[in-house]
Amino acid sequence: MVCVYVLAGLMPVLASSVKEALSEISPPIAAPCIANNAVIAKIKESHEAARPLQALLREPWTAKLLRSRRQWGVAFAGIHLAHLGLIFYKTRLVPDFTLAGILNAPAAVVYGLMLAMLVTSFSGPARAVGPKAWKVLHKIGGFVLFFAFLRSQVPQNLDQLQAINAVLLGLAALALAARVAAFIRQQRQ
Repeated sequence: MVCVYVLAGLMPVLASSVKEALSEISPPIAAPCIANNAVIAKIKESHEAARPLQALLREPWTAKLLRSRRQWGVAFAGIHLAHLGLIFYKTRLVPDFTLAGILNAPAAVVYGLMLAMLVTSFSGPARAVGPKAWKVLHKIGGFVLFFAFLRSQVPQNLDQLQAINAVLLGLAALALAARVAAFIRQQRQ
């Protein structure tokens, strides 16, 4: 079941990322990049807001979202790892493309946490690290990934903010607001 979710999520993204990797040879293609961001944002926001939405709304669809949270997280990590692989592939395909601006210490931390979260999303490794360590890893990792995603969507110059970035930032703000509202509601009870 997990493989089906990963493959279903990866196929359009892999196709768009390959086109993006080949954009140096052929004319640039903007639509696949936008689709890639939208797919990743949908997965991340669904994963991030599952528990707060269930705590706030208690609807059947929020319970289903919460139950499928592992599949969303695995798909999210799979898409990002495939994207990282395509970045490395692009360095071999396009000699002028360098990793200097892409791979740095914050990116290594984000990918390291994401990989640790991916591995511990399965039963055996989750039991090996224990429930307390698992919860800490996934809580801290979730927030680090959330803020890394926010950082990737905010352009250097706000004049360059595109509509898709604004929509994705709005979704992220809604997910964060749901989390804060659920936390406040839990504290009052």
